[in-house]
Amino acid sequence: MSFLASRLSGLAMLCSLGAVSLLTGSAPVRAQEASAPAQKQIPASSQENYPHTRLYLASLQNPSQAASTLTAASVGQVPPIGALSPFPVALRLGAMLSPRTKADVGIDVALPHLGIGANWDARLDADAIISANFGGISTLVPITFDEIYTHTLPGGAPIYFGGGIGAYIGRTTRFGGKVLVGAGLSKQLAAELAVHWPGSSSTLVTLQLRIGLR
Repeated sequence: MSFLASRLSGLAMLCSLGAVSLLTGSAPVRAQEASAPAQKQIPASSQENYPHTRLYLASLQNPSQAASTLTAASVGQVPPIGALSPFPVALRLGAMLSPRTKADVGIDVALPHLGIGANWDARLDADAIISANFGGISTLVPITFDEIYTHTLPGGAPIYFGGGIGAYIGRTTRFGGKVLVGAGLSKQLAAELAVHWPGSSSTLVTLQLRIGLR
């Protein structure tokens, strides 16, 4: 019996030592967990209400993806050409028909508050009449200030006419003028015929397609 009692007391001592080692081993882990700062969880509703918070969290998780998102957002915010001006802007593409055939590209900005009367609008025009041949490239740049009267037909199509004066810039700069007439083909499209007196003996006739950008 004494032998059995000594064996049982030895087994109890081993179990006690094992329990002590388990307790001392897990204590540092619990201490580490307690000392670590608790991470504040942001509610999903707050993230939905504050998009900048979502972007900040995304940048912490995946910086490269956040950079791509920022780049795409910046590209998406680039305004169209016509939106850069507070006034209506139009692009004109066509040709000079007389006395020789040349390319004619222009842009104009409408200035509605500078009209001389009812249904009259002011317009600032800039053109580039370009000729290219074996002798080289020559360009005439008319810059004119126009007054244009617009009338809407019963069917809804607008027609307009007017005239302008300004500088005709080429090898030399001369004072000149023009008259023009146009007709709307759609909401953003019109055809325009103009006759220019560029301050020299030649009279220029141009035909252009006018495309509204805004």
